[in-house]
Amino acid sequence: MKISFTINFIAVLLLICSCGTNKIHSFQTKVAPESQTTNTASDWIALQEDQAMDGYYRKNGKIYCGGTPCGDESMSGVDVGSFQVYPGSGYAKDMNAVYYPILLMSDHYTNCATMICAEYVVEGAQPSSFKYLERDYALDENAVYYSGEIITVADVRSLKVLTGPKKFCIAVDKSHVYIGGIVIPNADPITFSYDSTGVRINDVTYSYTLKDRRHTWEYIPPHKFQLLDSLSNTE
Repeated sequence: MKISFTINFIAVLLLICSCGTNKIHSFQTKVAPESQTTNTASDWIALQEDQAMDGYYRKNGKIYCGGTPCGDESMSGVDVGSFQVYPGSGYAKDMNAVYYPILLMSDHYTNCATMICAEYVVEGAQPSSFKYLERDYALDENAVYYSGEIITVADVRSLKVLTGPKKFCIAVDKSHVYIGGIVIPNADPITFSYDSTGVRINDVTYSYTLKDRRHTWEYIPPHKFQLLDSLSNTE
């Protein structure tokens, strides 16, 4: 007997983050550097038969998303011959589409239990121009994506993912500052900065200060933030 239930799942690999080395970081609007927007062909790895990578698995000429399959829950519509995975990102692509574990479903069998992807197509993404940046951000020639979801207001040419402590997921473009796929309301990308030292809350959690010329926020990675104060004047 098989019982299924669904759970919202941001990502199999929610955040792949590194630690910054400088205390104060600021951003000046510019085109994202080449190293951030170009993936070489060798960065994308084609799965071989019986090979698993980043939650994707190839078996019997089919591709599975979410883990080793218990039954025949293969991904639908995938071109197996051109299917590739970008290691450490959660993203995969073939000649027709881009994939990400947007929603997982837990499948329980009599002698087996596994997670499978119930939603995995990154809607609208162009595989021919799709680039993984870092910290779950990616883009193609038309749009920016976070955790497999489009950030509709983000600017492709000026987007920059900021380095910082573990679990930081902050990006900036010419008009906005983003935490994950969320726009920080009224944040000024030109004067935005943060203190990467942080204040320890407990054994695993830190609080960080974000600032621009008019606002101060408290940020608890990866996605929690709140406005602490705001100057009434514009300068």
